[in-house]
Amino acid sequence: MTTQSLAAPLMVRLTTQRELAHTDLQGQNLSAFDLYRVNLQGANLQNAILSQGCLIGVNCTDAQLQNAQLQNTDLRGVCLRGADLSHADLTGAYLFRADLRGANLANATLTDAKLEAALYDEATLWPEGFASVRSGAIGPGAVLHGAFLNTADLREVNLAGAKLLGAYLSGADLTQANLSEV
Repeated sequence: MTTQSLAAPLMVRLTTQRELAHTDLQGQNLSAFDLYRVNLQGANLQNAILSQGCLIGVNCTDAQLQNAQLQNTDLRGVCLRGADLSHADLTGAYLFRADLRGANLANATLTDAKLEAALYDEATLWPEGFASVRSGAIGPGAVLHGAFLNTADLREVNLAGAKLLGAYLSGADLTQANLSEV
């Protein structure tokens, strides 16, 4: 199926309800669609083409994104908790303040991906050799010297062992965050 043959009921759900949770979109070319704040929780997006798309604020919790094409995609504020992005191509993707906790990024391509203020935890799987602690992402052991984290939602985030020397935290919500050895 191509974007031109996206079934009419799916088009209605996408354009009016912004709701595609648990939908099989495997192999679809969705790069031309406005996916701003669409609910894709648990959706099957394996081998989907989303390159250069806008997925700002999308809920992709537990989504299947294996081998997805996400090059230069705007993923600001996207929730990818528990999502499987193994072998996905995120070259140049913009993941500012994305939630990657529990996500599987094993064998994903993260060349030139922007991960500033993205959240990760001990369950996040990174590509072998990827320096997640120096990527600008926020999580256990992260090196965030001088980072601008103003107004960041860091509730319940594990920052154990993080380096925050000179970080700007004005207005950041650290309620129940793990700040041991910070």
